Amino acid sequence: MGKRRTNIGDLAEGLSVEETYLVKSGSIREARNGKSYIAAELADSTGAISTRVWDARPEQAGIFRAGGYVRVRGFVETYQGSPQLVVSSFRPVDPADVDARAFLPSSEADPEEVERRLLAVCARVKDKALAELLAAFFRDEAFMALFRQSPAAVEFHHACIGGLMEHTVAVAESAEVTAEAHPELDRDMLVAGALLHDIGKVWELASTPAFEYTDDGRMLGHIIIGAFEAEKRIKAIEGFPEDARRQLLHLIASHHGQREYGSPVLPVTAEALALHHLDNLDAKIRAASEAQPEMGGDWSEFRKMLGTRIYLRKRDAAGS
Repeated sequence: MGKRRTNIGDLAEGLSVEETYLVKSGSIREARNGKSYIAAELADSTGAISTRVWDARPEQAGIFRAGGYVRVRGFVETYQGSPQLVVSSFRPVDPADVDARAFLPSSEADPEEVERRLLAVCARVKDKALAELLAAFFRDEAFMALFRQSPAAVEFHHACIGGLMEHTVAVAESAEVTAEAHPELDRDMLVAGALLHDIGKVWELASTPAFEYTDDGRMLGHIIIGAFEAEKRIKAIEGFPEDARRQLLHLIASHHGQREYGSPVLPVTAEALALHHLDNLDAKIRAASEAQPEMGGDWSEFRKMLGTRIYLRKRDAAGS
């Protein structure tokens, strides 16, 4: 039996470490004493940790290139309330010698069950044109091979393999419930928009070797990419109604809700307003649920996405 990995999630102050990790980021910096050091973030499927290599030579920084793998030896200390790995020796690891999926977090949900729910939501869309558009994506095996693997974000929420599909299904099922409560909404349009609002992330974010932005992701973003991809498939559907095309593309374009959050336009239909809030709700609930305790207390670290700390103490079975 092989030696058990020392996962990031196992690291605690004072622990000596010799292990292989994925490099999420790395750069060469200058300390106050004028000497160079490497500041990096290393990761595996259980988390990430801030890392320092003191008295490093500039040419060594290339070993800590994002997306690469490095075997390190060092120890864990606490710095400003958070664990930090101080590395004494290191060497690069050939990507061919590692299983990339073992270094990335995966959704805890059963992917087959999530996909079953996805297709069930699609099947409940009765509008013929919208149903055909959904099939053009979710019955396309080449697209689905990417969609099943994609994270919904690099960090903050659903940043895991399968995260995009899980987030999409949650928003779409919430859209169905919202349409039931508000019959004035165009149910099929809202649900179709929920299913397609983040499709651009398939091309915006790379799922291996690390969660990072592609060139298209950095230069265009998932909203523009998603609108382009939806438009391309709409054009292939004979007789797709022009007003439905416009409303569906508006749902994709406006789902971030505000220009400062990346929306090229603001929501101007009831369905677009609903989608924005449903998308935001699911993302923030996940961000809150994934908050980690700070120094073993009842409160999480500060969550930038939420603008606050999260209270983590659970009520007991009696509800006290």
